[in-house]
Amino acid sequence: HVTVIDEQRHGAAAMVTSLLRYFRDHAADIVHTHRHSDSVIGTIAAALAGGHRVVRTVHGLPEPFTGWRRLKYRVYESLERAAAQHGADAVIAVSGYVAEDLRRQGYDPDRVFQIYNGIDLQRVKATRSRDEVRHEFALGGDRIVVGTVGRLTTVKAHERLLHAAQAIRAQEPRAAFLIVGDGPRREELVGLAARLG
Repeated sequence: HVTVIDEQRHGAAAMVTSLLRYFRDHAADIVHTHRHSDSVIGTIAAALAGGHRVVRTVHGLPEPFTGWRRLKYRVYESLERAAAQHGADAVIAVSGYVAEDLRRQGYDPDRVFQIYNGIDLQRVKATRSRDEVRHEFALGGDRIVVGTVGRLTTVKAHERLLHAAQAIRAQEPRAAFLIVGDGPRREELVGLAARLG
């Protein structure tokens, strides 16, 4: 059952009240949050409702915001860290790097757990053959293909892959690299790829 509490139309206090009502009306045992704002609001509501375990999943490192967005992000980050220290039973990091970053930020190491993102390969199947995809991108059968999929933003650091690709291709000319995704850095990364050959 899904209930949407529209954060564009409700302030923090109204969201806490709505969550409290939801927790009382439904037999929930775990409150699982994913972002700074919902982690703070969810942890407060869970504490007020009582009897709930709180789990926070951190999916990645922060974007490099500037100006007002950076200040707002820092405030939420501080509030969330305080909420996690006092109300979260577990904080899940999707990689070792994220887990280490959380510990450096002061999260309780005993409550930080690393669980990799995963794909159930029994359920996710390719819709086209390897040969069809290689043909579409003009990649002969002897090419060694390395790919990445993700939004083209600063935090993903695609420029590192492009610099590595240049070094690898100098040693292994059969190597080919595919970047799948879109985002604000698209033109910049296309330009860098061209400059690096």
